[in-house]
Amino acid sequence: MTTHAQAARLVAALLEVEDPKDFLKRLAAKSDTRITLDSNPDDAPGCYKVLAANGEDLLIQTDWDYPGTARTFGWDMTEVQRPNREDDPCEHSNSDGTVDCPCGVTAGQFIDAARQWLDDHDGAQAEDPGYFGEAEDPKDFFKRHLPDIQRAQGIKRVAEYELEDIGIDHQQYFTGRGTAYTNWDSVYVGTGDNPAEAIGDALDSAAQDGWVVDVPAKEAENWQEHPSVSDHIRGLAKEEAEREIKEEDYETPEDYEEAVEEKTEENLEQGEWELSYYAAVYLREPEAGEAPLTHVQEAEDPKDFLLRRLKNPAAPDTWPKVPRWLTWRTWDRDRERTQWRRAFYTVTGSRYKRNPDGSMATEGGFTVPEPYEYQKRLPNTKFWRKIGSAPEHWIDYAGHEILKWDTAGDAIVNVGTWRNSGVKSRLNQFLPNEWRIAAFQGAWWWYNAQWPENIRNRLISDQMARRRPDFPWWIPFGSYNTVKVDGTLVFGDRYGEGWARPDGTVKLPTAQHPIPPPRGVLHPRTHRRNAYDPNQMTLNLEGLYLRRLARWKRIMGKHDRMKEVAKIQREVEDVDKPNKKKKKKEGHERLR
Repeated sequence: MTTHAQAARLVAALLEVEDPKDFLKRLAAKSDTRITLDSNPDDAPGCYKVLAANGEDLLIQTDWDYPGTARTFGWDMTEVQRPNREDDPCEHSNSDGTVDCPCGVTAGQFIDAARQWLDDHDGAQAEDPGYFGEAEDPKDFFKRHLPDIQRAQGIKRVAEYELEDIGIDHQQYFTGRGTAYTNWDSVYVGTGDNPAEAIGDALDSAAQDGWVVDVPAKEAENWQEHPSVSDHIRGLAKEEAEREIKEEDYETPEDYEEAVEEKTEENLEQGEWELSYYAAVYLREPEAGEAPLTHVQEAEDPKDFLLRRLKNPAAPDTWPKVPRWLTWRTWDRDRERTQWRRAFYTVTGSRYKRNPDGSMATEGGFTVPEPYEYQKRLPNTKFWRKIGSAPEHWIDYAGHEILKWDTAGDAIVNVGTWRNSGVKSRLNQFLPNEWRIAAFQGAWWWYNAQWPENIRNRLISDQMARRRPDFPWWIPFGSYNTVKVDGTLVFGDRYGEGWARPDGTVKLPTAQHPIPPPRGVLHPRTHRRNAYDPNQMTLNLEGLYLRRLARWKRIMGKHDRMKEVAKIQREVEDVDKPNKKKKKKEGHERLR
């Protein structure tokens, strides 16, 4: 029996409230390892069955399995030969019975001979070559497979760790932490307002990178929330206020304290306090043969372990991937526990590549940049989840629940009439299946980044031309619109519902049949008026008047511009120049 079959039967036994240890021991309690061939089973005519001593059976249906099954029970492939090779038989070493042999015997001849042999040897027995494996203890099963499963999923187990309380430092002058010339494999630095928040942020970064940090997190629970950066900044602002204000300038101590408090608040608002509390966690993976700090508990019963995992199943793929939740609260309504943490998103940055010894890596004398991913927090946004029999996830923005995932994994949008750019930005960051929201003509509309290019280009052209959104793929946004697990968007109101898919298929609430994705370039629909329509006649007259007016301005404007330029040139030349013209003589002077 394969490992997957053992796990499936183990879960089935748990659902039937059977002790898995007894179930697996019952499977393993068999004294005979021989198998028997049933050539004519009653419940599967035309097929074959391989029967085990403990009652298990294996159904052989396809003819491609006939040669292998027959060889298990003693059939010899050399019995099948071509007529001209009887004196020099072929051993068929280049075929297993399902492919042609170079000697000329085809796969069909092998399969026919194996079928005839199986029909003639009903009840044949042989040793089990591995059809039915031997079961193992559940604890051994989990301890043996858990490291490989975690390693295949990218999970890193911790063999040694260290938590460092760095303290308060300036954001521009913090030197950071590294693992060069040490035995540590990774180090993660966290920031916050106090030690508890800083070490929690560092453990978050490690968990998002695949580390199992349950043991370091247990120790981090004892970290205090004091001293805090906010208290430290307030103390600095108050010291600055006390240096600027003199107590002898005030009549009473109360007036002095009030003035100091006002000056402190002013310093807090005007000052640039770039301070944070820093903490770091150092982690090392186990070496070959070294036991990690995280493993299946020896004292926990396997049945309780699996039932606990089945009670809180894994979240659907559409839920936000939050590896670690920081704070536990009590759900006031149904008394179920809820968890929350500050929302974040992943950003790709660039940094200089380093060698294993910690020095800068260079190529041709230049440093080499390499990309890396890091998380940035979103202001006024939190992730929430409710665990228990009906788990749920939702995103809270400024105290409002804007996006919720139910137990089935469907994403439900609920913003009501509270629509602004911040809400739209948060929804576009966390909506699944590349669904997005766009604002156009004072309303919100749905669109999908996976739609065909011609549909997206038509939507863009409508926005640029400010056309009326009557294109079928202009899907209006509404509260309680739902994105299903398969990516289908369900929209509409109480009068009718429609749906749209990422491939471009859309079903409008007013239509009876869905509209498939169109092909080719989608030009906007034009509307031509009748030639004798009064509106059209008015437009024609206005167009004729404007054309003639433009033509007149173009001709007359050129002549006027030439005259104006010449006038300006004469005025410029005559500035500050003496008048060299001779004074015109009077009449009596001319007579002389």
